[in-house]
Amino acid sequence: MDRLQIDVNGKTVFKMKDGDIDPRNTSITNEQTELIKKALSDPASLKGSVKISQGNQVLLHVRDGRVLIDGVGLSKQSAKVEVKTPESPSQGLYERFSEGVKPNGLQATKDIAANALEAGVKREQVLDMLKSHDPSYQKLTQAQGAKVAGQTLEKMVDAAGVKLMQEQMPQQQQSQQVKSSKPLKV
Repeated sequence: MDRLQIDVNGKTVFKMKDGDIDPRNTSITNEQTELIKKALSDPASLKGSVKISQGNQVLLHVRDGRVLIDGVGLSKQSAKVEVKTPESPSQGLYERFSEGVKPNGLQATKDIAANALEAGVKREQVLDMLKSHDPSYQKLTQAQGAKVAGQTLEKMVDAAGVKLMQEQMPQQQQSQQVKSSKPLKV
């Protein structure tokens, strides 16, 4: 259960790192423990949010009585409410911007980032979207670790942004040249 993390109402209350409990990120109150138990045993009665994840994969996410994600069957089935595609807003964005991109490892990740940036999605949102849904990033995280994968992803998103600016610059320069080459009426 390495990299297991539990968030209650948006705050990390339990985290494992390298197979051990991370004391800097683990602090559970009795109230939070009860909310976690409720999310597992009676999610329909939960007021608030409980999210259990391992690395980048969300195992269970219950919010205000609704089971949003239960990928491994942690909650009671009777209270489960299925949320069909997309599971999250960022998944919908990922699906939208990966449309037409050929699966080609990290190059595909860069192309998806470029599509999102070109559509006006902010850099941080692009990073979050890719970290949550891009299989190449997830493979890189498993192979190289989260720090290296995060740095690589940031470089790729920045490179996609630079490429977009370079593609847009000649268009802007051409339109300025056309404007400046028009004769002035006197």
